[in-house]
Amino acid sequence: MLFVNQRDYPDVKYRTRTDVPEDPYGQNTTVKSSACGLASAMMALDRLYPSTDVSFTMEDALNLSYEVGANHGYGTDAKLFYPAFAEKFGLEYETTNDVEAVKECLRTGGTAIALVGDRSSEGYVSVFTHSEHYVCLTSVVRDGRFEVLDPNLYDGKFEEEGREGKAELTGNLARCSEKVLLDEVEKIVRRSEATPEKWSKAFHLFWRI
Repeated sequence: MLFVNQRDYPDVKYRTRTDVPEDPYGQNTTVKSSACGLASAMMALDRLYPSTDVSFTMEDALNLSYEVGANHGYGTDAKLFYPAFAEKFGLEYETTNDVEAVKECLRTGGTAIALVGDRSSEGYVSVFTHSEHYVCLTSVVRDGRFEVLDPNLYDGKFEEEGREGKAELTGNLARCSEKVLLDEVEKIVRRSEATPEKWSKAFHLFWRI
């Protein structure tokens, strides 16, 4: 199973914030700082096409983001990038805030990408991010936990204060409960339901046609 860690690309430029060209942040962003959405797409594609010659490199992902303008804000705009990604590889694609739809997708051979968000101001510390972050969901195991590939994985991440016991890591694969996953996406769900014309839903589902 492919694992892509954005932290392995500290010197690869990923220009963001193109809506504000003079913004020094966007002028200096890299794959390490801002390309979790691209890395998650690479891992999702490998999950759908294991052991084949289907290829989607980080360079390919960067070029696709630039082509569709998904790099206009902070990070990657899912509303622009993931439909283009699905079209490029002939995948069925839908978005949802319903965890039952996510489970059905994973159990029927699909894969999913979740956008998670930190809610420290509300007293909840996210397991996967201190801001917002894309992760790849690969399966649901028998005990109901979700298997997650986190493209910003580093030593001790899940032992940080407020995160203890919320995820179990085996190699590069994390497992978390459905409750934890729902807590992780709660901010994104609320935002997408409040202004759906602007914000994407929390889960992006993909299947091979």
